[in-house]
Amino acid sequence: MLSSLVLLACDDLQPLSRPAPSPSKTCAPWTAADASGVCQPRPWLLAGAAEGTGPSGARAVSVALDGRGRALLGWQVDAPGLSGIAVAEETSPGVLALRSPTIDVATDPITASAGQTQVAAGATGEAVVTWSEGGEGDTSFIFASERDAAGHWTDPHSNTDALSFQPKGYQPFVLQSPRGEWILAWNQWYDVHFGVAVAQRGPGVVAWTRPNQGDDVLSVPIFYSNAPRVALDSRGAGLIVWFQSTGGPLMVYASERATAEGSFSRPAKEDTLSAAGAPVDSHPIANPRPALSETGEAAVTWTQEDGKGAIAVFLATRDRQGIWTRPASLDDSFSPAVGTARCAQLAFGPAGELTVIWYQDLGEGDAVFAARRDAAGRWLEDGKHPTRLSAIDAIAYAPALAVGPGGGVIAVFTEEAKGQAWIAARRAGGDLPWGDEERLSPPGEAVSDPAVALGPGDRAVVAWAQGPFGKARIATARVE
Repeated sequence: MLSSLVLLACDDLQPLSRPAPSPSKTCAPWTAADASGVCQPRPWLLAGAAEGTGPSGARAVSVALDGRGRALLGWQVDAPGLSGIAVAEETSPGVLALRSPTIDVATDPITASAGQTQVAAGATGEAVVTWSEGGEGDTSFIFASERDAAGHWTDPHSNTDALSFQPKGYQPFVLQSPRGEWILAWNQWYDVHFGVAVAQRGPGVVAWTRPNQGDDVLSVPIFYSNAPRVALDSRGAGLIVWFQSTGGPLMVYASERATAEGSFSRPAKEDTLSAAGAPVDSHPIANPRPALSETGEAAVTWTQEDGKGAIAVFLATRDRQGIWTRPASLDDSFSPAVGTARCAQLAFGPAGELTVIWYQDLGEGDAVFAARRDAAGRWLEDGKHPTRLSAIDAIAYAPALAVGPGGGVIAVFTEEAKGQAWIAARRAGGDLPWGDEERLSPPGEAVSDPAVALGPGDRAVVAWAQGPFGKARIATARVE
């Protein structure tokens, strides 16, 4: 456990102080009006080489921004003599305070390890940190630590506070809807299967509605589910996706809800979004991912073998009338069917714009690509002819995507060339083309696992692990 983490007082945090934009000036994404009303580029504020947050051994960071613009980070720590999770919340721009939400192993010996941290933040300052924590054998539980709008945290005290049931829960993912509802999904072991379990908490409600038996899972009760992900919109609609074997190849499934008052559907064995004939790629990162738009559309992307030796990006979309368009066959890929594509993910903009990113080797090494569709449904660059975001003379992988409420788009990724690695970013927004590559990490440092979040006014925070494995700490960059 992370008993060595220092606890800092983080209650009653205030909104971040940022200059107010000129009310008479409308600027393009990633620019802001100065005192004279001229739109100026918003620069990155970068961390120095010697700066870092938390104990050594950082990896797999998750980041979110609440409605007041404050960042919340959670990550896994894996170093000699120290393992578990760490959490930090932003107290002022760029200043992070550590806290430890994990159960004290001295009072509950079964909780011997923690990991798979995910964070989410709400419109009025609420936040949830969720993780999987377990002990010997196959026992593990899903826990959540919660912050209210005033900044006060409530942490679990024992296994009786777990949201999952025995014997095992893992791969949690949590999200708050614009309406204030919380949805937490994970893989739950029940009987001899693994299924998608969901806990829910309505706006202003203190207690979670928890599953308590195998009949509560959303997935087909055959074999096992993987990596559930949630998307929610302001009207109360919800979409949960995962990939699962039901006796054959791994396939993508979706559970839908039309309104906040409705229930999530339970797909039948044959109700797959993915095409039959070859398995969905079992790569654990970003596969599959859902998105909902405020205009009533939905989209899901994933990577899948095409039966001919390649792994390509696939895309399914749902129109405003609720009709899904799925890949017709394994030949109906979104990206070129060449090499290996991974880490596909997507997001809608505020007007219904859609961005899809991934990395793929098209014969010259791994590179990060993007496709974008405008609010009218026209592809500015389609999946078969995407924009290459990473540099021509470098390899790139592990992309992360965020789209802000103001329409700003950021893709971040790890890039390598000539024995050096760095975190890179590209920005876009609306119908604007992608901007130039911007390097966020200092030269000469090992880097990995970038994550990005956008908040009010398209304030951006990027976080990553910086330093050699086992010694890395969390570094950040931001756009105010």
